[in-house]
Amino acid sequence: MKKLLMIGLAGVLAVAMIGCSNTPEVTDPETPVVSVEHPDDNDGTKEAYNVSPTDDLADGETITIGDIMQFDGKYIHIISGDLVEVFEYDNSSEKDFYIGQTVQLTKGDNMNQLSTYDREDFTVSHTNMGHPIDQITGTITQVTEKNITVETADGQINIETYEPIEGLVGDKVTVYAMAFDKNYSAIMVLNENSKLSLTISTITRTEDGSMNLLLTDADGGEYTLNASHESMELDISQLTVGDVLTVYHKGIMESWPMQLDTILIRK
Repeated sequence: MKKLLMIGLAGVLAVAMIGCSNTPEVTDPETPVVSVEHPDDNDGTKEAYNVSPTDDLADGETITIGDIMQFDGKYIHIISGDLVEVFEYDNSSEKDFYIGQTVQLTKGDNMNQLSTYDREDFTVSHTNMGHPIDQITGTITQVTEKNITVETADGQINIETYEPIEGLVGDKVTVYAMAFDKNYSAIMVLNENSKLSLTISTITRTEDGSMNLLLTDADGGEYTLNASHESMELDISQLTVGDVLTVYHKGIMESWPMQLDTILIRK
């Protein structure tokens, strides 16, 4: 789960806070927060952050639904909508979860409990601010430094990209874009000529809770990627060895295993 949405000049962060309209909103407790200090693993210094209280909630009540951003001992950082909160929780089951996974945090008798949350649809359809995202599918007819023109079934559409894209005239693309008045601004461009079909051969969990995948192509080539920090239209917790993924990318790094500059992953 990979992630602040900054359209245009900060396009490199484009899908970081993209959400799906099917995730319900949970009202935050309107009570003061407390400051907690914890050791920093890097240099021994201390970092202060606010922990959201849950004392006023009844046992079994949902505290929040969102994506895991960080495991931090007995604390967990969860992003829901455009809000990142830190909660104390029962971390005995931490290794059953991954960064980027959609979860539900529930008020428990003694400790807040973390559980999986099944979203019905992982399609990128809205930003976390609620702005709808359109999918524009067609063929590129013109490419400039900051724009592309796409021939669709409804005619030609000009889309601002703010930076050069990996695409040529004639390429078939799907553009995820936001509409502002009559103008479209691209969030990401999926090029059908820049995708791979890869099979998961190994799944490992890193020390910080990220999901690392080792994948192979039809010719035996090996690829590695950190699924927790990629944009994915799927449930990361449901991935298993043998699953075949479609990986849209902007380039392949010459290493072994090979690394991908990934745009979006589908199953």
